[in-house]
Amino acid sequence: LRGLRKHMKSEAKLRNFEKAAILRNKISALEHINDIALIRERRKSSPTGFRIEAYDVAHISGTNTVGAMVVMEDGVFAKHEYKRFKIRGHKNDDPGSLNELLERRVKHTEWRTPDLVVTDGGNVQLDVATKIVQHRMSDKIAIVSVLKDDKHKPLKILGESAVVRDYHHDILAINAEAHRFAIAYHRLLRGKL
Repeated sequence: LRGLRKHMKSEAKLRNFEKAAILRNKISALEHINDIALIRERRKSSPTGFRIEAYDVAHISGTNTVGAMVVMEDGVFAKHEYKRFKIRGHKNDDPGSLNELLERRVKHTEWRTPDLVVTDGGNVQLDVATKIVQHRMSDKIAIVSVLKDDKHKPLKILGESAVVRDYHHDILAINAEAHRFAIAYHRLLRGKL
């Protein structure tokens, strides 16, 4: 990873942006694999029966707005439980789109109830999730939101400090996976136009 980061920076300085982008994607993939390996290793030593659901919204200037739900059970991604949603309203409104996404999620009472819900964004998104999930599903569900910088890197996890401390790595891993899944679905729909 260190070598790839160094190589990426030197390519960017030389204005070889395509090569730098390829290296950036390789770095991202390796970081993802590393995160999953660490989570699995930790869970092997202390399993807990714990379900996390993460949500993300993707669009470009309000077009082809989609939502994604990804699931992690006992520290392992449960890909067979991932869900994709086309957002019908709130075309250029992330909190509104998240609201629609969660409203549609809570109607699926046949799906297992999560122990923790992770959203992408700041206090506004945290409030939207709290209002819907805790009031419509269960007030025992913990809710956190991952605040990002302008390069979409995590700055801070908002929410109950004990939950953030105990599930810090899982929260960041599932948040990144939700973002990846939402972007992939958005690109798929855009490609069909």
